[in-house]
Amino acid sequence: MKLPGETRQIRLFLSLVLIIAGALLIWQGARLKSVPPSTQLQDGRGRLNINVATREQLLEVDIFYPQLVDSALSRRQKRGYFRKEDDLLQIYGVDNESLPVVLQYVFY
Repeated sequence: MKLPGETRQIRLFLSLVLIIAGALLIWQGARLKSVPPSTQLQDGRGRLNINVATREQLLEVDIFYPQLVDSALSRRQKRGYFRKEDDLLQIYGVDNESLPVVLQYVFY
């Protein structure tokens, strides 16, 4: 027969385990956000990795103007690395029409 004190200790222990598990899941999600999908600066087609390129490197691309580059870097800093096309659409100046052109010059 379990005593009331033992039941309280078991509940407290299980609550602590759940809190730790939740914290680990949150930490892992934040960690994934901080690790770029690729650390390579250029791919085999000569495109720049938008997740690791500097402002100066992005400005060397003919179609990129300062406001677009600053928007991309701001979005990367605030929300983490680009992982899909929808992420690129969050850049000021990039829309569904211009996205295929942008993808000719950058990858993620």
